[in-house]
Amino acid sequence: MISRLERLLQKHNRWFFPALLFIVIVSFVFTGGSFPNIGRWKHNHKIFFGYDLSSSRDTKDLMDETRISVLLNGRFDILYLGGLHSEALMRAIKIYMANKIKIPMPDKKNLDDFVEKYKTFCDKDGKFNPSAYNSITKSLIKQDDDAETIKRAMENDFRLQFVENAIGGWGFAFEEQAEEQVKASEAKWSLAMITLKADEMPDNFSDEELETFFETNRVRYQFPERIVASYVEFEKENFRDIMPPATKDALKNFYKDRKSQFEKFKTDKEVLKNAIIDEYEKFQLKKLTIKAADDFVYNLYDKNIVYGSKDFGNFLEANNINEKSLPTLDLDNPPSDLDLPKKSLKGLLNLDQTRYFSDTFETGNGNAVVLFLKEKIYPTQMSFDEAKSLVRNDYAQKKDLAAFNKKCSEMFKEMEASLKNGLTFQAIALEKKLEIHDYKDKSLEELHHIEMDPAKLRRLTGHILKKNVNKLIKEQEDDNSCDMIYIYDMAVPETIDPKKITDRLAQLESDFGSIFARNSLMELAEDTLAKYKDLATK
Repeated sequence: MISRLERLLQKHNRWFFPALLFIVIVSFVFTGGSFPNIGRWKHNHKIFFGYDLSSSRDTKDLMDETRISVLLNGRFDILYLGGLHSEALMRAIKIYMANKIKIPMPDKKNLDDFVEKYKTFCDKDGKFNPSAYNSITKSLIKQDDDAETIKRAMENDFRLQFVENAIGGWGFAFEEQAEEQVKASEAKWSLAMITLKADEMPDNFSDEELETFFETNRVRYQFPERIVASYVEFEKENFRDIMPPATKDALKNFYKDRKSQFEKFKTDKEVLKNAIIDEYEKFQLKKLTIKAADDFVYNLYDKNIVYGSKDFGNFLEANNINEKSLPTLDLDNPPSDLDLPKKSLKGLLNLDQTRYFSDTFETGNGNAVVLFLKEKIYPTQMSFDEAKSLVRNDYAQKKDLAAFNKKCSEMFKEMEASLKNGLTFQAIALEKKLEIHDYKDKSLEELHHIEMDPAKLRRLTGHILKKNVNKLIKEQEDDNSCDMIYIYDMAVPETIDPKKITDRLAQLESDFGSIFARNSLMELAEDTLAKYKDLATK
């Protein structure tokens, strides 16, 4: 099948995707085909389309953003079938493409409109549900996803829809597939679930036990890579005296370029005037502050000033700038009270003795900072005494997990035997004094809109699609929680609206078209790589 992408390449940019995808393949080869953190040594970077796959931070950023996107789009099949890593790699490529063709970030209005279309935020009628939005975003934050990561995932989803439109095509699907999926979504399911929680275990371990565990797992206990750094700050208020005056012409031109920004003030001329003056001053102060910091960085480079030298001290003094020290930084867990952009801290990893100063970064309060790398402290092995508290926690978790796994397995066997003897799931739960959640006659769409943890709902959906009816299912969510699920009834509608089958078939063909487009990309990459190898051997 010839997808839209193939036709596009044949007609127009023949060179672009082969060259781009050659880089993909070569990058993948040089990263060893792996995706998780390959190593912590920063002199051995594994760059894949702007992401350093040897960095736990870059890897976590990409994986977190991909996972959030998958959840918000209701694509539980990707998580259930274990396709998150490959989805993350494709996301990295598409973000790279979006950057190359300069697809901008959405403004607030476009982003708000886009967010309201996420499947998980909509009710069964497809309308935006604010309570679903609040509960799901709170659930994500509870899982250690910060608001900045969630926002970045949404912004990139907005941009990637344009990339996907460019590379997507139409594929072929069978009507029977579409009918089967519509039946599954329209069927009514009845299921019950109980959740077991881990018990608190006594923590009375001997030093001998802990030391044995430490020796077996010694490689786990290292001081992480740390950074010794300092910075200088350019405060915007220091530039107010040299700020260009807010003349009538200056304000008029400023307003002309930013009319949409002031739409909400148009009804009151005095308020509008004050708003324009206020924004004009902020803009000019920011411009002057950033320029001063940029000039400072340029002079450090141009004059080849060595950090800590007499020239360095004289240069700071001549510019009336004070160097400020930072605490020794573990960049995996930076202090939360630093008023410095995260990007500026990450940028420290790219500095060395030759280039010890960063680019200019704007802070949250409108000032500008330049950071200096003083020293990199690479990972070092901890002694038992230094690691003892960590060892105690890890050993306790291991013991707790073993006890909890045993508890879950024994409970599963007991419940399975009771079901075979004719007891209902509800009766077993009552007998064992366990809290039960009963969902009767719910469609998949209705189950998606109940207040349930997204990861738990994903696993549950997987079992429903497998039609595990009248079968006890054990799902261990984490080290402290285990679900026993029993799907006791399924009612499939006898007749299906033909329009729903047609709509679903169109969706399947569109999805398959995207898959064909991806396959085409990989075929082009392999051809390009083969040609490259031929050239290399000549």
